[in-house]
Amino acid sequence: MNSTLHSITYVNIYSGASTSFYFVHWLPHGPLSYSHAALFSHTTWPNILVQCVFQNGFDLCLRPRLTNANILISCLQDFNLKGNLDVRLLKLKASHILPWVLMPLFTVYKTLQTPMGSIFGGLMY
Repeated sequence: MNSTLHSITYVNIYSGASTSFYFVHWLPHGPLSYSHAALFSHTTWPNILVQCVFQNGFDLCLRPRLTNANILISCLQDFNLKGNLDVRLLKLKASHILPWVLMPLFTVYKTLQTPMGSIFGGLMY
């Protein structure tokens, strides 16, 4: 279930306390487990949260190999955690021409709780 949710959502990071550093799409190029697969293959802590990485001085918990994480770390240094809750957004694609549209997941849940949405609510489970 988590991999499916991660593949159809994007997260706006505020605190990073509830978002996986490697498996969630929170950076422009997708989940780090895909965009930086070689780096991910060297981690000793694959389930680390974004907040933990930032609080520990960008310690990515990598095996001691010739792994160069400097490019990723330099990108992360420009990123600031804001302290609010992270917001998960549903990625919607209207057509092959239009770009992705992001809709807050809580809006989707709210819609499915309406009488019209209840028709489709059973399809989620």
